[in-house]
Amino acid sequence: GGPRAPPHWIPPGRGFGGSLLFLPRPGGRRLQLSVGGGTRPGTLTSVFGALRGRLEPDCYVIVGAQRDSLGPGAAASGVGTALLLELARFFAAIGREGFQLRRTLLFVSWDGGEFGHLGATEWLEGYPDLLHTKVAAYISLDRAVLGADRFVVRTSPTLVNLIESALEQV
Repeated sequence: GGPRAPPHWIPPGRGFGGSLLFLPRPGGRRLQLSVGGGTRPGTLTSVFGALRGRLEPDCYVIVGAQRDSLGPGAAASGVGTALLLELARFFAAIGREGFQLRRTLLFVSWDGGEFGHLGATEWLEGYPDLLHTKVAAYISLDRAVLGADRFVVRTSPTLVNLIESALEQV
C-alpha cells in the first residue's frame, strides 16, 4: 500500500521506466546499505593433479570443479570440490593396488568459476591445441548433486550412444 520507489533508485541501464515497486509499510524502518566489493586486481589459482595413463598417456580425460563460492554456494562449488577430491583419492588408491588407466586423468580445481569462469577460460585459451588434439572428455562436477530425482547429461551428439549404452548396463 506504499508509494513506488523514487526514480533515482532504479539501476542505470535497467529500463524499468519507474516500475520498480517499493511498498513500505507506514512507519517503516530506515536502512543504509554499503557495498565494499571493490575492483582490486587479484590472483586466480587453479590446482591441477594428474594420474598418468598407461596405453594413451598423451590423451586426457579432464575432471573439473570450480572451487569458489560466489554464486549458489555449496551446490556449485562445495559439493563439486568434495567429489573431485574423493575421485582423485579413489583413483590414486586403486592405482597403488595395480589398476592401470588407459588415458591420463587430469583433475582440476578451477578458481574464478563464478566470476565468468576465469580460471578455466584462461587455461583453455592458453592451450587450444591440447584441447583439440588430446582431450577425450571433460567431466564437470559443478552442481553434480542438487537433489533432483532425475539424471541429466549434456554431451556431444557423438557420445549419446555410448552414454545410453552405459546407462543400460547400470
